[in-house]
Amino acid sequence: MASRVSKDGRITIDKEIRGQLSIHTGDEVIQRVEGGRLLVDVLPPRHNRSLAGTLRDKVTRWPEDDSWEALRNAAWDGPDAEP
Repeated sequence: MASRVSKDGRITIDKEIRGQLSIHTGDEVIQRVEGGRLLVDVLPPRHNRSLAGTLRDKVTRWPEDDSWEALRNAAWDGPDAEP
């Protein structure tokens, strides 16, 4: 597929290629020159939903404080007992 560079340096990725590579509006890309060629890598989209708190109702015990040492020790104490 041939395309032209616009006056502000933009190029258009053909719709068929965007579909094959699952490239969507707003995706981030990294451009680099390698061996005299332009390479464009499309970064995977960021996860847009938070999973924080989804298992909160399953937690039955909490460490004394939230320092790494306390959290690590709590994890080594073993799994929560089955309800």
